[in-house]
Amino acid sequence: MGTKYQKTFCKLLKTTKLKRRAFFLLADAALLVGSAYLAFWVRFDGRIPPSQLDLFWSLLIPKLTITIFFLAVFGLYSFTWRFFGLRDLSRLVAAVTAASLGLILLIFVVDPYAAFKGFPRSVALVDYILTVGWLGGLRISKRAFFVLRHRMGKSGRSSTRMLIVGAGAAGAQISREMLNNQKSHFLPVGFIDDDPAKLGMYIDGVKVVGTTAQLPEILKANGIDEVLVALPSAASSVIRGIVEMVRTADQRRKIKILPSLLEIVDGNVTLSDIKEVQLEDVLGREPVKIDFQEIRGMIAGRTVLVTGAGGSIGSELARTVLQFGPSRLILLDIDETELFHLVHRFEGANAPIVPVIACVRDRRKIAAVYAAHKPEIVLHAAAYKHVPILEHYPEEAIKTNIMGTMVLAEEAIKAGVKIFINISTDKAINPTSVMGATKRVAEEILRVLNRRNSVKFVSVRFGNVIGSRGSVIPLFQEQIRKGGPVTVTDPEMTRYFMAVSEA
Repeated sequence: MGTKYQKTFCKLLKTTKLKRRAFFLLADAALLVGSAYLAFWVRFDGRIPPSQLDLFWSLLIPKLTITIFFLAVFGLYSFTWRFFGLRDLSRLVAAVTAASLGLILLIFVVDPYAAFKGFPRSVALVDYILTVGWLGGLRISKRAFFVLRHRMGKSGRSSTRMLIVGAGAAGAQISREMLNNQKSHFLPVGFIDDDPAKLGMYIDGVKVVGTTAQLPEILKANGIDEVLVALPSAASSVIRGIVEMVRTADQRRKIKILPSLLEIVDGNVTLSDIKEVQLEDVLGREPVKIDFQEIRGMIAGRTVLVTGAGGSIGSELARTVLQFGPSRLILLDIDETELFHLVHRFEGANAPIVPVIACVRDRRKIAAVYAAHKPEIVLHAAAYKHVPILEHYPEEAIKTNIMGTMVLAEEAIKAGVKIFINISTDKAINPTSVMGATKRVAEEILRVLNRRNSVKFVSVRFGNVIGSRGSVIPLFQEQIRKGGPVTVTDPEMTRYFMAVSEA
C-alpha cells in the first residue's frame, strides 16, 4: 500500500516539475521575443523600418534556440521558484551573457547567408540588458511577492515592535530574518548605531534612526516594545550602559541580546539565538579572547570524549566542540536523564553523537569505553563540586574527584589518548574545603603522570561559572529576591567569575 502511494506521489512530483519547466520555457520564449522587439523599437524611436523588421524576424529563431539552450545548460529550468536567490541570479546572468556572445559571434562574424547585414550593434546591447532584466524579474517575482505580502501582513497585525541596537552584520542578519521568517512575531522598526556613515541609511527597508545617545528619545517616539542588543563583539561595559539607558527611559520595556562571538563561532545568528539579558552579559570583565583557528586545528577530524557531559559545563563543552568538526563526540555521564536531554538537544549535529552511561570510578567500564571508541582527546568535567555537601561526605569526593580522575587518566595512557584536559577549580589554590583539596590532589596526580608518558595532561582551573549548577550566583540572586541577607562570608572575600561559554 505504501509503495503504491509513493509511486503516485513520484508521478505527481514529476508532473509538477514538467508543468513548471513548460511554463518557464513558454514564458522565456515570450519574453525573449518581446525584449528583441523592444530593443529595435527603442533603437528606432518607435518606428522600425521594414528592412530592420526583417532583421528582427531573422533574429528570433537563433536567439530563442541559443538562449534557451544556455538557460538549460546553466540549470535555469531546475530551481525552486519561491526561493530564487543571488546565486541563481548570477547563473542567469552567466547564461544570458554566454547566449548573447554566441549571437554576436553569429551576427557579426559568421553570418553564412548574410542574413544580418546592417544589423545595429546598439540593438544587441539593449536586447542583452532587457533579457537579463525580464528573465531575472520573472524568476524572482514569486519570492518578491511572498516577502512583500509577509511584510505587509506583519505591519498590519499585532507584532512585537523591536528596536535593534547595532546596524552591523549581526543586526542586519537578524532584522532580515525577522522580516522574512513566516513564524517571526518581531517587527524591526529601526536601528541604533554610533557610526555616522550609517545614520539615515536603510537596511532591508529598516532605517538607522539614531545613535545610542538618542536612545531614550527614540524609545518614547516610536512605540518600541522591546530592544535587541545586536553587538556580539561589544564590551560588557557598553552593553551595561545600553541596559541602564533603556531601564532609565522606561522600566516596562524588555531588553534582549544576541550571543557573544564566543557562542556563535560560525558568525551566523538566527531568531532562536535571541535571549534575555543575563548577568554574564553585563559582567564588569571582558571575556577572554579565543583563538578559534587553533582550537579547530586541535579538534577537527578527531574523536572527543567528554565526561560529565550532562552537567552545565560538560554540556557547554560538548556544544562548542561540535562547532569545530570532530569526527565523533562521545558523551559520558552517570545521569541517564541529563544524557537523554543532551542527545536530543544535539539532534542533527554535523558529527556522530555517542551517549555512554558510565561512572568514572568503574575502571572496567572506562577501559571498555576507551577500547570501543578510541578517543584522541578527553575533556574531563565529571566531578562532585558542591562544597557544603562534600564537607559531610568526604569519602565520596575522594572516590569521584581523585580516584575517578586517576582511573580515567591511567586508562587514557593505555588507550593512547593524545590530550587529556582536566576541568579543575580555583578552590584548588590553597584549598580550605574537601572539594578544593580533592581537586588539588587530582591536579597533582595528572602533573606527575604528565612526566611519565606521551599523553599531554592539562588542568584548567575555573572560577565561579555563571549559569552552572554549582555557581554561587543563583544563590545570591535568590537571597536578594527574598530580601537578604546575602551570605558573603568575609568583607575581604574575592570571587572570580567566568561565563559558561568561556569554558
